[in-house]
Amino acid sequence: MIELVNIKKSFGEKPVLRNVNLTVEEGESVVIIGRSGSGKSVAFRHILRLIKPDEGRVYVEGRDISTLSRKGLYKVLENIGVLFQNSALWDSMNVFENIALALRRHKMCGGENGIRKRVYDCLDMVGLGMTGISGTGGVEIIGTRMPSELSGGMRKRVGLARAIAPNPAYMLYDEPTTGLDPIMSGIINRLIKRLNKELNVTSLTITHDMHSASTIADRIVLLHKGEFKDLGTPDEANSNDDPIVRQFIHGEDGPIHPVLTDHFEKVHVHHS
Repeated sequence: MIELVNIKKSFGEKPVLRNVNLTVEEGESVVIIGRSGSGKSVAFRHILRLIKPDEGRVYVEGRDISTLSRKGLYKVLENIGVLFQNSALWDSMNVFENIALALRRHKMCGGENGIRKRVYDCLDMVGLGMTGISGTGGVEIIGTRMPSELSGGMRKRVGLARAIAPNPAYMLYDEPTTGLDPIMSGIINRLIKRLNKELNVTSLTITHDMHSASTIADRIVLLHKGEFKDLGTPDEANSNDDPIVRQFIHGEDGPIHPVLTDHFEKVHVHHS
C-alpha cells in the first residue's frame, strides 16, 4: 500500500501541493489526472523520495520513507518499478543491457543465465518477442538494438520491460501514452492492464489521456489547486456533474481559466 498523508510542498513562494492525501490499496490501479504543472509529477517524486515534503508523510508498505536510511530506502525502491514519460533508456546500452542493469545491480536471477532468461521473458511479455519479428530469435534481435534504433512505441515497451524485470510489487507510470499514436497507445494501455492483473502489482499512473485513464484505472483522482479529489471509478468520473470535473474529463467549457500562473490564480491578459 502507498499512502500520502497531509503532504504540503512549495517551491519558493509557489505552493504546489497544499494538503495532499492519497491511499493506493494493494493490487489497486489508481490514475491521477490534472492540468500540466498542477503537481502530479511532484507527487510522484515524493513516493521515490526524490523530493521531500515540507510537511506530511509518505508511507510505502507502512514504512515512512522519510525516516529510512539509504540502505533501507534502496530496499523499498527495489520493489517499485517506474515507466518514465520519455522511457529514460541509457543511450549507450543496447536493449538487453538496459533491462539487465537492475537485475545485475541487485544480484537477481542467480547469475547471467537467469538474467538472460528474465530479460527475454520480459521482452516477450511486452510483445517484443517472436511475434511480428521475421525469422527466429526475435527477442535476441530486439535485445541487440540500441535505443536510437527503436520507434517511440518500442522504446516505451522496452522501458516497461525494464521496469517489470525485478518483479516489483508497485508500478509508477508517468504519462505512459504521451507521444504515441492511438494504435500504440491502445497496445500500451492493454499491456498495463494485463500486467497489473497478471503480476498483481499496485499501480499509480499520471496521465492527460482520458481514454487511457478510463481503460486502466480502478479509480481516478483529480489533482486541482494542490489537493486530490477522488472521482471514483471511471464510470463514476465520467458521470460526475461537477463543472470542474467535466472540464477535465470531457474538455467542456468550465470555470478554470486557460491561463494560470500557479494554477491557483488567474493571469490578467492585456490585449492590444
